[in-house]
Amino acid sequence: MKHHITNSLDAFREENIEPLHPEERKVSGVTWKNWGPDMSGEVSPCFKGGFLFRIFSPQKRLWALYNDTYVYEMHSTFTLAADAQFEPAPGVEKVTLEDGQIQLTVVVYPMETKVVMEGDRLKFRSVYDGRALSAEYLESKAREAEKNVVACTNLVRELTSSMSDEEVLQRCIKEDLMFVDPSFPPSHGSIDPSKKMTRSPWQRPSDYLPKRFHKHIRLFRSPITPDSTQRGDLGDSWVISGIAAIAENEKHIKDLFRHPSQQAVNTLTEEKHGAHRIMMNTSGLWRSVIIDDYLPILGNQPRFARSSKDYCETWVSMLEKAYAKRNRGYSKIISGDPLFAIRDFTGFPTCRLDAKFREGMESPELGNQFYERLLADYENGHMILFSTPGNSDARSKSPRYTENGVFIGYAYSVIEVAKVGDVKLLRLRNPWASSSVWKGRWAPGSELWARNPEIAAAFPGYDTVDHSFIMDWEETLNFFVGCGVVFNHFNYADYRISSQFTGAAAGVCLKVTVTEPTTLTIILSHEDRRGTPKEKEDYIPIMLSLASRSNEEKNEYTLVTNSTADIEHPSSGFTFLQGRDIYLMHTFTPEKSPYMIIPRRLYNESQTEEVPFVLGVLAQLPFTPYGQAQVHLCKPGEKNKVFSNYLTFIDDAEDVTLTFQVKNKAAVNEVTSNKLN
Repeated sequence: MKHHITNSLDAFREENIEPLHPEERKVSGVTWKNWGPDMSGEVSPCFKGGFLFRIFSPQKRLWALYNDTYVYEMHSTFTLAADAQFEPAPGVEKVTLEDGQIQLTVVVYPMETKVVMEGDRLKFRSVYDGRALSAEYLESKAREAEKNVVACTNLVRELTSSMSDEEVLQRCIKEDLMFVDPSFPPSHGSIDPSKKMTRSPWQRPSDYLPKRFHKHIRLFRSPITPDSTQRGDLGDSWVISGIAAIAENEKHIKDLFRHPSQQAVNTLTEEKHGAHRIMMNTSGLWRSVIIDDYLPILGNQPRFARSSKDYCETWVSMLEKAYAKRNRGYSKIISGDPLFAIRDFTGFPTCRLDAKFREGMESPELGNQFYERLLADYENGHMILFSTPGNSDARSKSPRYTENGVFIGYAYSVIEVAKVGDVKLLRLRNPWASSSVWKGRWAPGSELWARNPEIAAAFPGYDTVDHSFIMDWEETLNFFVGCGVVFNHFNYADYRISSQFTGAAAGVCLKVTVTEPTTLTIILSHEDRRGTPKEKEDYIPIMLSLASRSNEEKNEYTLVTNSTADIEHPSSGFTFLQGRDIYLMHTFTPEKSPYMIIPRRLYNESQTEEVPFVLGVLAQLPFTPYGQAQVHLCKPGEKNKVFSNYLTFIDDAEDVTLTFQVKNKAAVNEVTSNKLN
């Protein structure tokens, strides 16, 4: 069934966003780093640089402390004269010392405003000590939050015992209840199924944010840029790097959150009931991942990833949560390749070029050739990422990284490749530039800019305000340890067909006929094993073969090329690869039509089980009955010689009718047919 797109409503409530007014963050003339205190008065910082503030309200005769941090608990002691006229606030510990002086002790937790005593202007001595959040505090917050979670969960369970996210969400909407995710519940098992990570309370944004900010809570509140992301207490810099790279275009981020029906009213209704959907590619198929808006909390902010710009903006946290759910737990997304994260968010082919990168480090000639290849990839609109060494890599210990403002364990996206004369340059994005500044040869202010006006003219206005920095090719080879490319297919028609291998034979192949040169990208995907008991097992080796009809009278086909680890360089040889996805990109011509695309697996007779796979096709234009390309679904005989590595084989394929996915822009539909349309 086709869905109609409705744009009359604002799906993300962006039309009525109000800024966090200065008066909401400014109390008594101080603009707070975070929320600000719950009372006004005369303000004095307790530490150089802020963190903890003492507030005195002459009108109310109240003395209070405000903790403007998320990560410290402030232990504070006040010592007053024996005859001081004051009254300690409830919960403040009062002790009379041997000399008659009175000592008040209070602990102020993150973002708390705590009244210490009531009294007029007083003389006292005070001592303040900021400490890491204690286990007792964290445990008490977890117990308090758990009561709320249990209450909400019980309300939902009284409605339905279903474990289907979709069914539970629709029932919650019907009964006007807040959604609680049955398959990824707000519990420690969703953080870490192995229970090795520390517990966290789970709260909705309306639970951990002060009431005065509730009207401001949105998925999107500020322009989406790569520096919108802030990593939290989780080793998933690869995921955050991938999200930052996609955020070069804010439309690509927002499309992930659109309802599959493309009806804005559905997005708004689900958000009202505490639910979000994120479209992701899982095992080759498109899946709308439903989550509730509970988040693991630490110190009254999301424990893991969050918006770096606005604490009322939630898209970063929700996107990371959906990816954690997709991979069966937050702990399951610790450590990985940013190319894989981008692949899962976009469905696009990716290619690691680390071997080519290392060759370039060792040979100037090969290095120059590799640069030219990256220049061509950039000009073709593809995404390039360079990786710095991780903590376990001995190269990360080199002082050149900290001395030059480069983070280890992150991926940097390339936003420009430019060759000026003989000088090879790259402009990279540093989304974390607020805490580091590039200090290499082509840093802002370097004398090289004045000495090379033609290069300065190629980068007008370069001043790192956009968090970018410029390296020459030699520096790039020196600072990074690997490279990869994402082959962008934004706005392409995307077809996904589920099938299986039985023995060596594929359950579906594709016959392609074109009337003019047409470039298609073919994807063969395994079931994803991340987060499963099979995670450490090798994937079954697979390959894509492309054949063209070589003898019409005999109905004979001959292999043209096969996939390799490098999508831009297929081969006539047979290269079976152990990976979740493999790719083949080819320009089909009328002269060699028809073609056949054949999924392959490396097989021996001891392997008796069927192996599921998904065959994907990316096309610049949707397939139509009278379009330039026609793609039919077919199934060759199980004994066909093509499955035994013969270069030539007879076409004995029969048409098959299957249900497959069609994704066009942000909409995903299911179609049942014997051809892609």
